[in-house]
Amino acid sequence: MITVLSLFLFTSDLTDGLNDCAAKMPIRYMTVGDPSRRIAVARDDRSSEIGVMFLPGFHSKMTSNKGNAISDWARTRNCSCTLFDYSGHGASEGNIQEGTISRWLEESMHVFSKQTKGKQILVGSSMGGYLALLLWKHQLKKSAQEATRIHALILIAPAWDLTEKLLWNNFSPQIQKQIWSSGVYYRPSAYGEGPYPITRQFIGDGQKHMLFADGWQFPKPSPPIRIVHGVRDEDVPHTHSSQLIDLLDNMNTKLQLVEDGDHRLSRPQDLVLLCAILDAALSSDPADTRTKDDEPVI
Repeated sequence: MITVLSLFLFTSDLTDGLNDCAAKMPIRYMTVGDPSRRIAVARDDRSSEIGVMFLPGFHSKMTSNKGNAISDWARTRNCSCTLFDYSGHGASEGNIQEGTISRWLEESMHVFSKQTKGKQILVGSSMGGYLALLLWKHQLKKSAQEATRIHALILIAPAWDLTEKLLWNNFSPQIQKQIWSSGVYYRPSAYGEGPYPITRQFIGDGQKHMLFADGWQFPKPSPPIRIVHGVRDEDVPHTHSSQLIDLLDNMNTKLQLVEDGDHRLSRPQDLVLLCAILDAALSSDPADTRTKDDEPVI
């Protein structure tokens, strides 16, 4: 199901508690992988049966607007919350130019298995949405018991198959040649953060992590999957999420389009929507967050 949302329909009371900062959560460091990476994890443990874990996007960090909103939502709902930075990002150590999907997936899986307990709502933004899907896929193959701990997935503009479908296939032949010859291309950023390094290693490694290239089919039924995507997203087209819906082929998956939303979806009204979806996911039978005035668009 695809739904277009008018965010003014959501009331302001859902924004209660969004002012505290995720940076106030205690940070611990853990060592992951070979070569070893020392990554930062912020955790707020509570007695809830269901917790939330946030996977940020490429060149983002756990203390972003969405990270803050998720941690404050968890606090107001008395839910455990786990945030972390990939190596080369935020408070974690390392060089982002050494990062790959393999490394960041390994770190995500390590945080999930070692730093969370019980049922978890996975919230992934952009590349984090891709990693959340890969984490679920690998847990299903590795440990069915661990996979059952995933209570729901909330994917914000998920950049699935990022390196191939969204980067490499959209690069000009000149840029592709530069990546293979020099090892890196500095992609301009629209967010005032300087250019993003796209390395030969990053592109090559990503070919090992195509979601459906190996014929894999995600199970049905699945945990609830809620996808939110801005129609004005210039980094990951909203049609990319429509394709994901078709490939997942699961009645428990819903896509909600935000008419005036961009890629980040971090405006106050976007965070209100995120909190509403989290509330629905927290319930035993997650509900659609549409109001009676919203019209589904197929």
